[in-house]
Order: sequence, then structure tokens, then C-alpha cells
Amino acid sequence: LHVMSHKVVDWHAGAAAAVADSKAIARDILNGVVTPAEGCSAIASLCTENDWPNELLPLSALSHEQEGHEHFGLDRENSAPLILDACRTLLGGR
Repeated sequence: LHVMSHKVVDWHAGAAAAVADSKAIARDILNGVVTPAEGCSAIASLCTENDWPNELLPLSALSHEQEGHEHFGLDRENSAPLILDACRTLLGGR
């Protein structure tokens, strides 16, 4: 627990909620409801906003690599299979 502005903030509860929300997004990605790029970016935002839960780090890194890394051979299109794989891992399928 951390005290901030006279409020008690439970960082673990925030991280757990971020992981739960990210799992829902991962399911949407795998079901084709959300594109891998959009879903990955949303999960990365949840990761940074909630003190970097370990479970979300792979997707956060993939989000970062989607743009500006073309010289390394990475872009939105060819990172999609990696994002799908990371979603399966997040959901416990690997």
C-alpha cells in the first residue's frame, strides 16, 4: 500500500485489474474483434499506467516495436503473429 494525497492506493489491486482487463483485450485480439496492433497498444497503456505488471511486459515491448523499428525488420504487420503468440501466453495457453 502507498499513501498518496491522503488516499490509500493499493498498487497490487491496480495491477491485478490491469492484467484482467488485458486478458479481456487479448481474447478480443485472438477473436478478431480488435486488431493486434490496436489491442497491443491498449495493453501497453494499461501496463505503463499500472506500474508495469510482469505479465504485460512482453506485449508492452511488442507495442513499442511496432513503429520506428522498420530498419530492424519489425513493423505492425510482421509483429502481429508475435502479438497473437503473446496473447496466448498471457491467457495461459502456452
